[in-house]
Amino acid sequence: MNFNQAVSFLNTRPNFEQRQNYSYSKDLELERVRDTLLFLENPHNSYFSILVAGTNGKGSVVAMTAAALRAHGYRVGVFTSPHLID
Repeated sequence: MNFNQAVSFLNTRPNFEQRQNYSYSKDLELERVRDTLLFLENPHNSYFSILVAGTNGKGSVVAMTAAALRAHGYRVGVFTSPHLID
């Protein structure tokens, strides 16, 4: 699959952020994520990754985890969404 095919696939998925009065509680299962990863041939399985989720403290946990891994000689990349400025 190339980039344009991936974007086309993602654009066929519902955009819940644009729906008014949408209740996320009924849609918190991971089936759609699993389907998308399967469609993309599970790219996450080709490298080691850590996902940090939750309400508070994610930036600090990510920074400390990245620092610890770097201190042990690992190459580390960090992606945050939404992006962090300060």
